[in-house]
Amino acid sequence: MPQGKTVDTRGVNRPLEGGTPRHGLTALAGGIMRDWSRQPLNLKGNTMAERRVNVGWAEGLHARPASIFVRAATASGVPVTIAKADGTPVNAASMLAVLGLGAQGGEEIVLASDAPGAEEALDRLGKLVAEGLDELPETV
Repeated sequence: MPQGKTVDTRGVNRPLEGGTPRHGLTALAGGIMRDWSRQPLNLKGNTMAERRVNVGWAEGLHARPASIFVRAATASGVPVTIAKADGTPVNAASMLAVLGLGAQGGEEIVLASDAPGAEEALDRLGKLVAEGLDELPETV
């Protein structure tokens, strides 16, 4: 590999060969160093669909509500990210990532995807979160 294109998998804040220190997990993707903790690059040229909704569950996205949301995100078949209004997007199909957001009731979150079928999936997930549904509806 050319100098500066190696990936440090042993730790955080370690300099790459011939490069500057990297913070977070890094990987080589299409010849571009990227930080996987940030929103994915849109290399496909698709338009990023986005929905901003307020969390309808009084307790926020914790335990049961997070489980309902993650099951719906997984069932959508579309890769979706979720973030607090000005936060770092995380995988919406990951229970640990969703719980890690610490989204409170009434707080604004952002759902995003650039995959085919994203508009419909984000509409359904946005409705689920905004209405704070207690059960996973058949239509999600």
